[in-house]
Amino acid sequence: MDNNNKDIREEDAQRAFAGLMERYSGVISKVCYMYAESAGEAADMRQDILLNLWKSRDSFRGEANMSTWIHRVCINTCISYIRKEKKHRATAGPELMDLIPETVPDRREMLRQMHDLIRRLKTRERALILLWLEDFNYDEIAEVVGVGRNTVATSLRRIKQKLMEMAKD
Repeated sequence: MDNNNKDIREEDAQRAFAGLMERYSGVISKVCYMYAESAGEAADMRQDILLNLWKSRDSFRGEANMSTWIHRVCINTCISYIRKEKKHRATAGPELMDLIPETVPDRREMLRQMHDLIRRLKTRERALILLWLEDFNYDEIAEVVGVGRNTVATSLRRIKQKLMEMAKD
């Protein structure tokens, strides 16, 4: 009977996790896309993220929002992946654009250009701007990244200026 209950609990945990990953699938893909330099690399990052989320699911204590915790795991996983694979990285390929659903061609081109600019930012700058683009407030961004609110505000202002200057070039 105990094994039966354990099996049922494990199945319930798997179903709950699958539902959670489905709900946050878009967030995970966006973060991978912004850090990856190829579609294959994005897929590898995504797998690492899912594995890290599964392994750490019991450590989520509910002190932060679920989305904050998932963003933190995504960003930290991608940064770790980049550090580990840095010597093997190639330049960004056009296949990466296949990760963005094709809608209006003008919008797709705009997104491609924006993502190209963001990809040129430093790792920490990318994390900040991605969270801001996901409509996280400064306090939530500070919690995810592990810096003070004022640092977030100042950094985002500088990042936005930097992106505008990069876009002019």
